[in-house]
Amino acid sequence: MSRPIRFEHNQYVGDKRNRFVHDLDATTDACAIDDLLASEQFASFGPDSLPEARNRGYRPHGACTGGAPPAAAAATPAPAEPDEA
Repeated sequence: MSRPIRFEHNQYVGDKRNRFVHDLDATTDACAIDDLLASEQFASFGPDSLPEARNRGYRPHGACTGGAPPAAAAATPAPAEPDEA
């Protein structure tokens, strides 16, 4: 995916709706950056760094930053293992 025009000089963009920060150099389809930009609920950081995004209360988006998975994925229970007889 090419970098959005508004963020051609930024690596990190925050989603104000859910307080996740995305790495534009490593986005995946799960990031839905196009939807984020269409909603106009985004933020950039200065300095443009992951620690600065965390300092402002944003959590790393697991699909692109290698952080914890988004809340929806984290809430999904793991499949039960069969009992051994």
